[in-house]
Amino acid sequence: MSPAGRYDPGWVSRYYDAYGEREWKRWDRSPEDRVKLHVHRHYLERFVQSGQTVLEIGAGSGRFTQVLAELGARILVADLSKGQLALNRANAAAYGYGRNVIDWIAMDACDMGSLASSRFDAVVAYGGLIGFVFENRNRVMTELLRVLKSGGPLLMSVMSVWGSFHSDLPFVLSIPREQNESIIDSGDLHPDTFSTPNQRVHMFRAEELESFLADHPVRLEAISASNSLTAGCGDGLSSIESDEAKWRYLLEKEIVASSASGCLDIGTHIIAVVRKL
Repeated sequence: MSPAGRYDPGWVSRYYDAYGEREWKRWDRSPEDRVKLHVHRHYLERFVQSGQTVLEIGAGSGRFTQVLAELGARILVADLSKGQLALNRANAAAYGYGRNVIDWIAMDACDMGSLASSRFDAVVAYGGLIGFVFENRNRVMTELLRVLKSGGPLLMSVMSVWGSFHSDLPFVLSIPREQNESIIDSGDLHPDTFSTPNQRVHMFRAEELESFLADHPVRLEAISASNSLTAGCGDGLSSIESDEAKWRYLLEKEIVASSASGCLDIGTHIIAVVRKL
């Protein structure tokens, strides 16, 4: 558990306002990023049904809003960053998914009192939301479940300690050893653990995430790395992606491998799906 006081909603909001269109583009920068998008999408396709009302909290610029719309869901889009909400709305117009959006609302996941209990058939919190709120994670989890109907799925993703270490290895090895150890031990990327972080987030190990989920009235339906076979490959997958049959087979095996217990900590993110009891 992170020390008290590490969650700063103002900082998060300003960070993502400034991050801008990169939030949309980061899922399509390389073949490896498109694999991560595919794995996240796989679980949306598996657990979200056409006609359902979905809360997408921490929705960002709309990559997964677009997927949810393609699946026929009706989506309430929520984010702390007004800049990201504006981009989501603009992308809805550009890509034609606006007809599936109920509304776009600025909301801190720590303060969801305006939403009625048991309103949503499914809740989606992709992109690390549970990690950004640090010491408030149990409070946020309770709220996400409160607005979800009994038996409904909650889909989330969090940043991975070891996957992030692997993904950013040259940079990680360039900073002082004692700071690395502080980040690894706590899972917290924060000014308290690293003097100049480019992000403020708690990163999880799969075991920690499963333990956190076990403290809430849910049943774990699925858990997966965001990528495993392709981790660290970047643009090196380009020749495979250009071969439709090979690419399709790789994506199929990535889904299988990334959900294997030995691979859960390999990807940059860990995806979990729970069902409210």
